[in-house]
Amino acid sequence: RLLLVEDSEDNRFLLQRYLRSTACRIDTAENGKVAVDKYKVAPYDLVLMDLQMPFMDGYAATRAIREYERERQLKPTPIIALSAYAIKEEVEKSMEAGCDAHITKPVEKAKLFEILTQYGKKAVA
Repeated sequence: RLLLVEDSEDNRFLLQRYLRSTACRIDTAENGKVAVDKYKVAPYDLVLMDLQMPFMDGYAATRAIREYERERQLKPTPIIALSAYAIKEEVEKSMEAGCDAHITKPVEKAKLFEILTQYGKKAVA
């Protein structure tokens, strides 16, 4: 199971199209608050997390998910940051929040599949 967290409907559509060829069961969330709520109901095998969103951004959502996992002694779910910014400080900030990797938008299909292969074995099985 994969949770795609992205406030842009166009980006959600594109990423879902890319993922159609996999065996992933995909849930979506349009902001970090919705993502954290969904995660607490049933943890996921992989999370693709946009960083710039309204209500609760991806940094805060990632920290909330990591805190939830620590409190319940759950194995950390891979969280992959999605960001339009590739600068070093942005990548470091996403890692400090608890992300495992960082993909720059617009997301290239080959890069997405490389990340899925590396982090999402259970998500795409």
